[in-house]
Amino acid sequence: MYICKVMEDHYRFLGDAEPTDEQLEMLMREVAEEAIKRRELADIKFQQQLSYELKLAKENYKKLVAKTA
Repeated sequence: MYICKVMEDHYRFLGDAEPTDEQLEMLMREVAEEAIKRRELADIKFQQQLSYELKLAKENYKKLVAKTA
């Protein structure tokens, strides 16, 4: 019995036997590590998008103020 990673983010137990506690622990550790990496990447992308949107809003505000002045 062993664990096989099938495609990204999908795991499958192969064989008829139940996984051991060690195998389950290893799987949970691996899944947690992947989740942390994905969260960190999502946080970076979000901050980049937020900065971009803020920059656009400031530019649009400056243009609007310039037109009314």
